[in-house]
Amino acid sequence: MIVLSMKKNIFARICNEIKIIILVLQGKYKEGDLLPVETELDYWHNQGCKYLWKKKYRKAEALFKKMTEFAPEDYLGYQRLGDVYKDLGDKKEARRYYGQALQNVEKIKKKYPKYVSPECIEEIRQELLALRG
Repeated sequence: MIVLSMKKNIFARICNEIKIIILVLQGKYKEGDLLPVETELDYWHNQGCKYLWKKKYRKAEALFKKMTEFAPEDYLGYQRLGDVYKDLGDKKEARRYYGQALQNVEKIKKKYPKYVSPECIEEIRQELLALRG
């Protein structure tokens, strides 16, 4: 079930990227425009980030937790929960969530090497290092 959910989410993201490419080619999308929301994960992530930027941490936390419940094998929800707890000053929870994000993203990288950039992995590692220091 987890593999199916992961493939479904990756497929949805790839479809979203293709739609954006088509919009660019049609001249209907330019850099900086808001992206169309296609999946629950994207919606929860986008809304959670809005709350995070507005420092509405509990609302952001609830949405990012939905992401981890819906797709526990993905990394982004865990990474964003790490951001929430880091901003709240809870280093222990931030480390826990960044650690899970790193574990998941490394698994995804092994299985789908083109899906995850090295910069993404490095960003999570840097967050963990900063919390240890």
